[in-house]
Amino acid sequence: MNVKPGDLARVVNSGSINDGAIVRVVRADFYLSFSCGVQIWEIEGENLLGFQIGPLMIPKGVVSRAIAPDQCLRRIDPDESARDEREPIDLVEPVSLEDACCGV
Repeated sequence: MNVKPGDLARVVNSGSINDGAIVRVVRADFYLSFSCGVQIWEIEGENLLGFQIGPLMIPKGVVSRAIAPDQCLRRIDPDESARDEREPIDLVEPVSLEDACCGV
């Protein structure tokens, strides 16, 4: 295991916008860990993008608590920098219905 409850950790290699976020490991999720066959942790952080549980990563909104597999968490030592390294994203202008429907 990379982390344990109470650790500060960085989200890495999740394939999501959460990579680089600093989180606190809350507890193990025994049900999901058993179901998935890998260690799953409940984490707490700021402005995390939450996903629906399933084979597809469908965003469900900005949350403060989420789950993450052990392999996507790296423990931060107390003497190590704990700076959030997520890249800010630019918001785009909404697309009109006419443009979205490709002229149909």
